[in-house]
Amino acid sequence: MAGLQSHTARLVGLFVGCLLYGILCLTFLFFIMSASRIQRIILGTVCAMFCVATFGVCTALKNVIDAFVLYSGPGGAEFFYNTENGGWTHSVPILNDALQVILTDLLLIHKCHILYNRRWMVTTPPLFLTMLSIVCGSIAAVKDARLPGTENVNSPEVFGFITATFCLTILTNLLTTIFILRRLIEIESICESSGGNIRPYFIGRLILLALESGILYVFFVSVSFTIFLSGSNFKYVLSLAVRIQPPSPSQYLH
Repeated sequence: MAGLQSHTARLVGLFVGCLLYGILCLTFLFFIMSASRIQRIILGTVCAMFCVATFGVCTALKNVIDAFVLYSGPGGAEFFYNTENGGWTHSVPILNDALQVILTDLLLIHKCHILYNRRWMVTTPPLFLTMLSIVCGSIAAVKDARLPGTENVNSPEVFGFITATFCLTILTNLLTTIFILRRLIEIESICESSGGNIRPYFIGRLILLALESGILYVFFVSVSFTIFLSGSNFKYVLSLAVRIQPPSPSQYLH
């Protein structure tokens, strides 16, 4: 994949994205079927993430159709992606990526806020990091839209803000996951000592679920970040994959 050209990478990214979007639709359907047992704020956030993923796939499809089907000028699809022909669709991926990771971070912060009985002293640090992530992601999207050409993600004016957004979302996820695990472990110990209505093994399953979700998310974003830093065109494949995140089991926790 090291020599993958940008126009080929976008075509491969659309193929992978369509496969993942099919999985997303199935998991989202099951998620909606259990909507009566899910908090409205969590339901609304997951629906917003689904809309972002749908918009990302639609714009990627439009972009590929424009380049490989409708464009009949010199140079083919490769020339199309290196000029202004793509219009606004070239700037959508950065905005979509930022929206998806920010929504994921806000959802984790909400769970942390509920687990700690709405104590703002606990959720303020990750919320502050998320606000910084929103600022950096917004600046990156605006700068990318204003720069000439289409391959702007490695431009010095954009690269730093995208890097900061990646780092901030990884740090936010690590911090909130640690807070959630710590609180669940405290609840488990209380249940074991007091013999309450909540069974300890159920809390143990929640701990394992939160741990697995945190590890998988950090791993996936870290891999995407590494490929982004390497400058490989494979980032176009992973970029679309990041936007298409099926509702994880941990998103049912409330």
